[in-house]
Amino acid sequence: MEIAKPIFYFCHSSGYKWDIVSMIPAFVVALVILKRNKWFGLCVGYLAIGSTLMHIVDSPVTRIFDGSAMLLIASYLTFRNLTHLVLFNLVANLFLFIYPPVSLILFIATIIYLLPKLKLDIVTKALFLLGFLFWILDITKLYCNGHAIWHVLSALGIYFLLKRSKKLKLKF
Repeated sequence: MEIAKPIFYFCHSSGYKWDIVSMIPAFVVALVILKRNKWFGLCVGYLAIGSTLMHIVDSPVTRIFDGSAMLLIASYLTFRNLTHLVLFNLVANLFLFIYPPVSLILFIATIIYLLPKLKLDIVTKALFLLGFLFWILDITKLYCNGHAIWHVLSALGIYFLLKRSKKLKLKF
């Protein structure tokens, strides 16, 4: 069994230019967040670097960087805001190295559970949900630039999540 075998195949091959370019907002958001919260900014920066590397060179190692970065952000928010989910998140991170499809299912379950608990405003919810819709459209090959749009909308969603965190009473 190959470690970090692709779970989904998007419309394009590795190194697709729009997926690489679409990571620029994640780098910008990471730099903005670093000024407010060092640790969360580093998590978003790791996501930007890991995802960019995976789209430049698709390999088992770069897939682990990409997947672990997404889990790191979900884990960070969980550890800071929903301590009763800590063990669940640790298991999700462990499965990234054992059997990645289980890790993805646990990551999606964490996000589905986490989003309602965060009481997000309509703009932030819309960014994340619309981004997820484009991600699904790309996987199903109904719209082949959806993955790049997902990158941009997710970066904006993370920015608005942090910008409105005081109102939402989130810890970062």
